[in-house]
Amino acid sequence: MDFTASEMMPDVEGVNMKERSKQPEPDDSEILRLLVEDRKENFDLVVITYNNRLIAFARTFVKDEAEDVVQEVMSSTYSALQNEQAWPSERILEWDLCNWLFKSVKNGCSRVWRTAKSQEILPTDEDIEMSRISHLFAISDGIPEKVFERKKIQVAIKRAIERLQLRYQKLAWLRDVEGRRYEEIAQMLGKNGNTLRVDHTHYFPVLQALLLVELRNCGEDERADSLEEHLKREEQKNVEKRKKREQEKGGQEE
Repeated sequence: MDFTASEMMPDVEGVNMKERSKQPEPDDSEILRLLVEDRKENFDLVVITYNNRLIAFARTFVKDEAEDVVQEVMSSTYSALQNEQAWPSERILEWDLCNWLFKSVKNGCSRVWRTAKSQEILPTDEDIEMSRISHLFAISDGIPEKVFERKKIQVAIKRAIERLQLRYQKLAWLRDVEGRRYEEIAQMLGKNGNTLRVDHTHYFPVLQALLLVELRNCGEDERADSLEEHLKREEQKNVEKRKKREQEKGGQEE
């Protein structure tokens, strides 16, 4: 059911919406009691009480789409309440209305953000802050000063990320380029933080290997050589760790 906020707020007992909105806002318990009496006619109280607050809240996540997100939440909530079998009076009276609305708006904003990101996985004209991506090269200094060198490295990084599996591309950009915390990324992508950490351990060595190829394609051979040496050392460490685990396992079996 698609309608505007004004259509959700019909006149009640001869009181138009402008007059009703001037009356003191009822608390949630009163709203719920009135919804039980008449779900359709009294839903306007939900809109009057929460609409502006929800829009302000939504704008902390999205800007242009904030009002659309709130309208969709109001619309879906109104429609749900009309199903008396799914929403009996007892459930309405026990309903945490405020938490429901704010959580629904937050989820709606997350969907808007994910949709926008899926349409453009990687920025095309945004400069990469070089100090944030030194870990990709396994160095703590040596960030190029010349603009053309930085541009070549940015191209290499973007191309390397684009060659990752699609499921890892957003995480790679947000974590390894923008330097965002896992908790923030989890909220943005609607995923579990621990799952993101596991995903990072899976794709990061692959990303470095892809970056090595792209650096050579861009003519950054010196930086590629340095990264290649690092990858060889890491691989040697992994080989030694595997041997040690096998030896420990063999000793336990004896």
